[in-house]
Amino acid sequence: MKNNINWIFLLSILFFPLNKSYSQIGVNTKTSDPNIILYIDGMKDNATGQASSIENDVVFTSSGNLGIGTNTPKTRVDVRSVADQSGIFAVGSTTQTASEVGGGAIRYNTSTSYLEYSDGEKWHALPLKPPTKTMVLVKKMSSQSVTNNSTTQITNWNAVMDSGNDFNLSAGVFTAPRNGFYVVSFNATIDAGSILDNSKIETIIESNNNEGNIEAFRSVDSFPGDESGTVNAYVGSGCNAIFNLKKGNTIKFKIFHTLGTDGLFKKEKILYIGSGSDGGKFNTISIYEL
Repeated sequence: MKNNINWIFLLSILFFPLNKSYSQIGVNTKTSDPNIILYIDGMKDNATGQASSIENDVVFTSSGNLGIGTNTPKTRVDVRSVADQSGIFAVGSTTQTASEVGGGAIRYNTSTSYLEYSDGEKWHALPLKPPTKTMVLVKKMSSQSVTNNSTTQITNWNAVMDSGNDFNLSAGVFTAPRNGFYVVSFNATIDAGSILDNSKIETIIESNNNEGNIEAFRSVDSFPGDESGTVNAYVGSGCNAIFNLKKGNTIKFKIFHTLGTDGLFKKEKILYIGSGSDGGKFNTISIYEL
């Protein structure tokens, strides 16, 4: 009985001050962050102030999140270490049934060498198939003026195919769904009209990424002078490019020309749309992810 009383007394001394006097506990370190309940500095090196010192830290936050290698966990378990590339976790095997572990559990099947997940009834191998490659094909079915001696972004497209809904049809902007290389083709045709001597048309494919990437590709078609001074014809131009894009980077499609204007009212040039089965096929964009 005396031994039991001693143990109770000792435990009261050890734990009562921690529970009543402190809101945060630090092991090998001090913490004043009110969001961190327990902070463990594995190597006792936080005093150096270096980012790499967080690699060996473990924290528990007031919201119930566990961080390993990070002191700002965003999920229930967060191992995304910023300072190094060790932010991975290992999954073991189990003989428990899917119903025993419940839906959402993950295991490693040593027989098949696959990761499997439980739906609460059966174990299923996680899919090994990579995400579907981006494929976009759009055409322009509505007319649009393209201003002389100016750059015009081409908008309001119609989708023939867009595997990942990555092309904003009204804005005429493609957004990369993931890091990678994209083959892009842009073709445009101007409606029939007079063409000035020594004029030109440029089709432009332009991205907003300048890291490891060419931002803009241009294809130029020129029209030198002739004896008549001007000619009347359809004018077409096309541009092809390969872009190195990061997730969220965008691509826009533009036309620049100095072909002149038409008619007494100086109407700007119009994209040639065509009609019937030909409608829209003279102005197209295709994008394929390598």
